[in-house]
Amino acid sequence: MDTYFAYDVETANYDYSTICQIGLVKFEDGQVVESWDFLINPQTEDFMFTCIHGITYNMVENKPTFNVNRYKCQIKIILYFCTIHQIKV
Repeated sequence: MDTYFAYDVETANYDYSTICQIGLVKFEDGQVVESWDFLINPQTEDFMFTCIHGITYNMVENKPTFNVNRYKCQIKIILYFCTIHQIKV
């Protein structure tokens, strides 16, 4: 079974540090089997790309910052690999 993950990142403006959403998708044999998305507080009110992704400052002002959401994505991927690979000691 071929399994892989893909992700997408949205930013509030041209500054790459203003990530306001991360999307994560798990594929098995070319089919989507799970997906997650995390809204992120980019710690700026300067939203220039709302017309592209539809995310506004009001939607993210009380959400966790990037570091918290980055760990959520990493945990999803790590848990997947822990379930399919047996570690032999």
